[in-house]
Amino acid sequence: MGNKLGLLLSFIIFIQAMIFAGDVLMYQVAYSELIAESVVVNRQIELHQSVNEDVIKFVEERLNSSIECLSGCEGDRGDTLVYEIVKTYHPILVFLFGSTYNQIIIRRTVVLP
Repeated sequence: MGNKLGLLLSFIIFIQAMIFAGDVLMYQVAYSELIAESVVVNRQIELHQSVNEDVIKFVEERLNSSIECLSGCEGDRGDTLVYEIVKTYHPILVFLFGSTYNQIIIRRTVVLP
């Protein structure tokens, strides 16, 4: 009887550990996706010479994120634009990890050609 009870209790801990590992993996996937897509966003900012509605629409539709300008949204040739891409990450099981959502923030800099 004690072996069966120990087995059941160990399964509970094992399942929670697997859920946590899956959550960490999905967080890393979302972070890697944002890093990869930030290269495309950089190129669009270079083409448009600013963070305009097309770039904002691209980030919202393709990445399900928002973009924030930190050093002005427009510039001239040779200026440096700093922006952040912010994505809200929802954990797999919110009730295990708390009721708050995590935000993944990637800060990038682009020099206008």
